[in-house]
Amino acid sequence: MHPPLNHFTSPDYWPLYNRLPLHVRKAADKNFILLKADPMHPSLHLKSN
Repeated sequence: MHPPLNHFTSPDYWPLYNRLPLHVRKAADKNFILLKADPMHPSLHLKSN
């Protein structure tokens, strides 16, 4: 079990987020929910080329 993480946004985040296409916002929201539930989830890992 990992200690709880605090998530926050910069002042620039929301205006930029709101400019994203709807399908991108939905994917971001889904991944943020996953991040809050399980920060170590494999799908959240950065992938190298």
